[in-house]
Amino acid sequence: MAAAGCATARPQGDPELGAQLKAMATRQAELERKIERLEAGLLAQRAVAAPGKMAISAASPHETAPLVPQHLATVRLSPQVRRATAVPTVVDLREPDSATVDQLFSDAGEPDSTSQDAAANETYQAALAAITTGDVENGAAALQGFAARFPKDGRAATALYQAGLGLLHFGDPQSAAIVFERLGDDFPLAKETPEGMVRLADCHVRLKRTERAKDAYARVVNRYPGTTAARTAEAGLKNLATQQATQ
Repeated sequence: MAAAGCATARPQGDPELGAQLKAMATRQAELERKIERLEAGLLAQRAVAAPGKMAISAASPHETAPLVPQHLATVRLSPQVRRATAVPTVVDLREPDSATVDQLFSDAGEPDSTSQDAAANETYQAALAAITTGDVENGAAALQGFAARFPKDGRAATALYQAGLGLLHFGDPQSAAIVFERLGDDFPLAKETPEGMVRLADCHVRLKRTERAKDAYARVVNRYPGTTAARTAEAGLKNLATQQATQ
């Protein structure tokens, strides 16, 4: 009797717990439907982005597409380069004949005489202006440079004579003697040379080079007999002889 009473007193079920279970089941079903809708949307997006992979994605939505091995990847080749046509680079070298060489030199010609004359005149006038205005040292150097640069100019011998004369009057007989020696060697037939050789002897006299002075006077007498310079040289020789006799 007591056992039977206890059995009849046990509740048949908890209504509140059943309601909770039912609500949980309903919520689970809604979540599953949402997941299915999300998966369907993802499949649709993949199909639009890559139509060729739609069938594979639909069949196995949770599987990833296999990667392509690097050695099997597609390589895009550059277009073929067209090479330029080969140009012959071997040149047959030949020594020109004498006629060709002569023609080349004749075509080159001489410098323009007009421009050369203008340059010579400008150089000479500048050097002469320097020595006449008192700049004897630079003027004499410029006159010597003119004679060296334009030896065929008719004023070359005159330039050397003026340079030597300026140095002699400037008090530099040693430098003047060098210039007069050059005048006699380079321009022996110039009209200034006989007088220049007399001046050379005078330089040696000032430098107390008696024998060299006598030699210079003698050259004037022998080379230019009958000239005024020769008579001056003869007088110079007599003076030297008198000086030696009185010593």
